[in-house]
Amino acid sequence: MDWISRHRVLATTILISVWGAGFPVVKLGLDYIPPIIFTGLRAGGGGLLLTGIALIYGGSPQLGRYWRIYLTSALFNVALFASLMTLALARLPSGLATVIIYTQPLLVGLIARFWIHEPMGRTKLLGLIVGVAGVGLASLDPGNSAITISGVLLALGSALSWAIGTVYFKSLHESVSMYWFAAIQFLLGGGLLLVLGPTLFGESWRDIEWSGPLWFSLTYTTIIGVTLCWLLWLTLIRLGEATTVSANTFAIPIIAAIVGAFWLGEQLTPQLITGGLLCAAAIRLVNQPLKNPTH
Repeated sequence: MDWISRHRVLATTILISVWGAGFPVVKLGLDYIPPIIFTGLRAGGGGLLLTGIALIYGGSPQLGRYWRIYLTSALFNVALFASLMTLALARLPSGLATVIIYTQPLLVGLIARFWIHEPMGRTKLLGLIVGVAGVGLASLDPGNSAITISGVLLALGSALSWAIGTVYFKSLHESVSMYWFAAIQFLLGGGLLLVLGPTLFGESWRDIEWSGPLWFSLTYTTIIGVTLCWLLWLTLIRLGEATTVSANTFAIPIIAAIVGAFWLGEQLTPQLITGGLLCAAAIRLVNQPLKNPTH
């Protein structure tokens, strides 16, 4: 992944563009398949592809030594994050769900400050506060009848799970292969969701409608959304501060809202647009160099 280290801005742009467009693509697939099974297929398929990459570049997975790390990561980065995200998308417009889920950078900043002692200067703190304001404005839009309390809570739970998983990886990335970290978390998490979908959530494989849109959604989200983007994401987290890298994803809600409006016919409300602009301002603030970090 030397290319990413030399072209961080381009890699970040690719990441946020693909993930932003990916939320409406996931929502498209949800019309044809139960959500937890859908999430398990995407995660498990991505895990298989990542395993092929790990076998070439990742060395030994050292399962006996690192199995707790892999299991913890699978729980937070896949099983909880991805399933709660998919359930939230089934209850909220894709643009709104994305805005709420991408409170993740705010949560990463707070968790990283106390867990791995990343510095938190005044400008960065202001950026996180601006991001909270943007997310709050978009998610509390009273004119959007599609909002449900359960959807908002599921999206926030997804954000928290991903934030914990991100800081967890940053705290130990020097001791474990990134390739195996990515591969095994998706294999374990995807397999768990494929079991829980029918057993815990009452989903049925018979309810799947194997249509063109579903195949497109599965292909895009598995190959690009999981395999490519998670390699980009983990590499960027390794190279920089977890808080700063995560803050760049504030741009994803804007992309998702625009794609959702033009592709799925979802409403672009003034509140959602303003909230997205505040999130963009937060990116700028959080990425400013620290002058007087607080301790």
